[in-house]
Amino acid sequence: MERIDFADLVAKNRRWTWVLLGASFLLLAVVGLTVSIYLGGGLVGVIAGIAVAMALTFASYVSSDKIALSATRAREADPNQFGQLHNLVEQMAIAAGIPKPKVYVVHDPAPNAFATGKGPKSASVAVTTGLLEKMNRDELEGVLAHELAHIRNYDIRVMTVAVATAGSVAVAATTTNAAAIPWRSSRWSWWPCSPRSLLPC
Repeated sequence: MERIDFADLVAKNRRWTWVLLGASFLLLAVVGLTVSIYLGGGLVGVIAGIAVAMALTFASYVSSDKIALSATRAREADPNQFGQLHNLVEQMAIAAGIPKPKVYVVHDPAPNAFATGKGPKSASVAVTTGLLEKMNRDELEGVLAHELAHIRNYDIRVMTVAVATAGSVAVAATTTNAAAIPWRSSRWSWWPCSPRSLLPC
């Protein structure tokens, strides 16, 4: 069996992060350019489309972990209430040789856990209340070790950026559709009848 080189895995994940960010920018830029052409925005519209694409791509990268935590309604775990969870995360972080990530709890009966962030220095790990209720200490330790391995290998950066990119595309599509509705209506404002009407005026 071939030995896994973790340094290669980290380097590969970092490359994929930049690939995803580049793809995100290109996709959003295409959306912006298409809207500009469709609405007749000219050069100003093209520049605005590219600027919006850059802004959304940058925001996706900077706020990707916050987006993931907000989407799941995760709340920072109180050390007094979730002392064992904090202790286990700290132990696993020391074993992995990374800083202790922020600890969050999601109030959900389904057993689940995830890690998010851009790297070990800005990582967060979240577990559901269902997981805490169903698993004993050893089982929970295994789950946390798995999540912290994602942090150490920079898997979280790729996954988090991918999720944030999808969110940015969804926002761009929704905004584009909303902006196009008044324009589509105004195109036919001079015509006394609806363009969809099959009856003569």
